[in-house]
Amino acid sequence: MEKKMRINHDLDLSYEIEGRKVLLETVDVIKQYRQYDQVVTAVNRASFRVFQNEFVAIVGTSGSGKSTLLRCLNCMEDPTSGSIFFDGEDLADMKVDINVARQKMGMVFQQFNLFHNKTVLENITLAPILLGNRKARKARRKSWKAFMDIPGRMAEKKAIR
Repeated sequence: MEKKMRINHDLDLSYEIEGRKVLLETVDVIKQYRQYDQVVTAVNRASFRVFQNEFVAIVGTSGSGKSTLLRCLNCMEDPTSGSIFFDGEDLADMKVDINVARQKMGMVFQQFNLFHNKTVLENITLAPILLGNRKARKARRKSWKAFMDIPGRMAEKKAIR
């Protein structure tokens, strides 16, 4: 397996490119597992930027590493090597309180992790409410606004009103 390395930035990690704030950046993220006597690379040198207010979809075939990458982005798993910066902070830095960082990010799991007896809105607001970060009404409003701001949702928005 590759040796775990991190990029050490001595400067402010929060920055803009062409007036747009970089909210998430990955630099050469690799995630490897040992399976018996072989090393399996689930994520291979993923590098990308996500800007504030940008929606991103990660697509690929089954087993291509999408869920593994998401678990690394949310610090549910540590990458084997590479760096992940969120809102100006290096998530690998032990001084970073990951629970505070998680309050600013959201993650909707695959179908089997959703509650079938709840609506889309209830599923995406459940975690902030249970963590005590938000009152139920405020969480629903904020999540609904974000959901309706997704391009292509205008027809649904009009139909709902």
